[in-house]
Amino acid sequence: MTEALKKSAEDADPKQRAEVHRKVSYLFRQQGDFEAAKLFGEESLRLSRQIGDKAMICASLSVMGVLKTGEGDFKSARMLVEESLAIAREINDQQQIGNRLNTLGSVDIWYKLTKCQL
Repeated sequence: MTEALKKSAEDADPKQRAEVHRKVSYLFRQQGDFEAAKLFGEESLRLSRQIGDKAMICASLSVMGVLKTGEGDFKSARMLVEESLAIAREINDQQQIGNRLNTLGSVDIWYKLTKCQL
C-alpha cells in the first residue's frame, strides 16, 4: 500500500493526499502498526500545514495526539489535541470541537488508567 501511495502522490492534489494519508494512518493504527500510522499521520499534518487547510490541520493533529496516547506520551498527546481544539474553535467547527473535547477526555482517562497500573 505504501508504494502505491508514493506512485500516485506525484499526480494527486495535496489536499487529497493529506486526507488519504490521514485515513491510512487511522487504518494502520487500527491494525496495530503504529510506526506506519505515525509516518502517514506526520505526512498528513505536513501536507495540511503546507496548503494551509485549517480543518485538515485540526484533524491531522488529532490523529497524531491519539497516536501519542497509544505510545504513552500523554503530555505530547494533550498538547497536540489542545492545538487541534484551538483550531476547531478558530474555524467554529462545532463537530470538531466536540470530537476534540472527547479526545482530550480519552487522553486523560488513559493517563489515569496507566498511572493506576504503575
